[in-house]
Amino acid sequence: MTKQKPNKIKIRLAELGMNQTDLAKDVGITNGYLSRVIRGQQKCGDKTADAIAAKLGRTRRTLGL
Repeated sequence: MTKQKPNKIKIRLAELGMNQTDLAKDVGITNGYLSRVIRGQQKCGDKTADAIAAKLGRTRRTLGL
């Protein structure tokens, strides 16, 4: 079994002391949708990616969005 590398969004959430639910609410998406984005199962649109990046204080590219 291969070990999955840590997700950049999850790392940044931990650095900020935030959780996934808080980010989802702040960005206006469901926690389930954000979870799928974090796991790489779903791509998010430009507007959502911009909102996530802005809330986390990073660029979309840095976060892998």
